[in-house]
Amino acid sequence: MINEKQLKEQWVNDYLDLYRFAKEIGDQDWQQELSTKLSNSETFVTKETHEIIQADLQQSFDEIDNEIAALYYQLNALHSQHEKEKLREQVWHLKIKRASLMQQLRAMSSDANDQFFIIRFYL
Repeated sequence: MINEKQLKEQWVNDYLDLYRFAKEIGDQDWQQELSTKLSNSETFVTKETHEIIQADLQQSFDEIDNEIAALYYQLNALHSQHEKEKLREQVWHLKIKRASLMQQLRAMSSDANDQFFIIRFYL
């Protein structure tokens, strides 16, 4: 997972490099803009960290969703009740993980109506 301290250090270093470059080329407006962002680095880093974590959670959600779909496909092809039961149990555990991820994603979403992921329901 992401290390917020490392992200902040990298972000500040990148913006300092840009600031130095703006100074070299004599772009004072850009220098001022970068200086403002550097003085508010905590806000920018927090936002970026939030976006990265949210993207990681979304990716995990999608991967689990794909695993569930693949298991359902296998389930429909099986004839053995014992094998079907094993797959159903795997699906159940994945659904629990998916529900947990969904809760985390919803908690991170600032607007509950602004859903950025698709929830699929399987029969």
